[in-house]
Amino acid sequence: MSSRVVSGGFQGHEYTTQGLESRATEFVDVDADIPIPLSSENVVIASPEHSLQEDVSSTDEDTTPLSKLVKGKAVVAAEPPKTGHPSETSKTELPLVSLKRKASLVPIAEECGEEACVEKRQEVSALKLVEEDVVPEIPIVPKVVLGIGAIASPSEKHVKAIVVLSQALVFLLKNCFDQGMEEVARLQHRSDVNTRFQQKVASLEDELVKTLEEKKQLLTDVMGLESVRAEAEGYKDELALVVGKMKAAGERARALNEEVERYAHELQCQQVVNDSIMHDNECHKVKMAHEFLDEKQAALDSAQDDLMTSRVKVARLQKEVRGLRVEVQRLGVSQRTLVRDQEWLVAEGCQRVFEGICGSNEYVQPLGDVNSACMTVEYQNGLRAGFKYVA
Repeated sequence: MSSRVVSGGFQGHEYTTQGLESRATEFVDVDADIPIPLSSENVVIASPEHSLQEDVSSTDEDTTPLSKLVKGKAVVAAEPPKTGHPSETSKTELPLVSLKRKASLVPIAEECGEEACVEKRQEVSALKLVEEDVVPEIPIVPKVVLGIGAIASPSEKHVKAIVVLSQALVFLLKNCFDQGMEEVARLQHRSDVNTRFQQKVASLEDELVKTLEEKKQLLTDVMGLESVRAEAEGYKDELALVVGKMKAAGERARALNEEVERYAHELQCQQVVNDSIMHDNECHKVKMAHEFLDEKQAALDSAQDDLMTSRVKVARLQKEVRGLRVEVQRLGVSQRTLVRDQEWLVAEGCQRVFEGICGSNEYVQPLGDVNSACMTVEYQNGLRAGFKYVA
């Protein structure tokens, strides 16, 4: 005989009813004829009460959380007896499950991706808001550790108890999940209603502000209309005065038109006289212009003759300038020669003249006579006196 153990559990995620039913239909076949070996990996199946109270939390702000709704509905397991005698076990003993088999019983909650979660949220939003489901009473089955003899030979009663416990656990988890999804849908509905109300209030406030502004603008326009009406009353009197003035101005305009026509006729006659005078003036101006042009032409001819004479004079002067330039060049050469002669005369010529004078007899003999005369008149005393006198 084989039994089917449910491989589901409430993990605190958002699942749809179809997804939970599909999870609930996933079972693992356990052959009752094969004895379950005792090893250090054997563990006791824990009661789901603790996991439900911790994982299932209220999604609303109500005072009663969902964990209290399912309190007492899960299977409560008692502590296993410390004595290992098989006779102390009851007839409703539960078999031990190895760690490997327990790992196969745990659902993989992470299989749902983001797209599946979005689809599930859309399905949840479409659910109708209903009252909380009534969770049926489930008999509390204590958790008892089997002895070696009982494990070695599992009976049909044990398998039925496991199946009943699994079905009750699946039903309880399904009801808890349905309640959680209903709370989520209720909260989503409340959030949507609140958002719509806030949007409606904001739109109403905007409309109220616009209405007040329009009312203020209308009041301003009405006040402006009153002032315009008062101004219109004043404009009527002014308009009457203006109409009277326009009538008087019309009569004056007719008189002015007659005067304008008379002045136009006189102006036309005067224009004819002016045209004849202007024609005579233009003829006189043309005659004077011809005379002026003749004078300018004669002056131009004389200027051209003067220009030709000037050109001849300029050519002759240019020829003289070229001759003068040659003379200047020759004088420059002569000047350079004189400069060199002057330099030689200053540097060497004077020295040679003095040397020639000093070597001539005409200079030596008078010099000796002077020396003799000076010596005779005691030239030394005279020189001293002369030096003193000079000093």
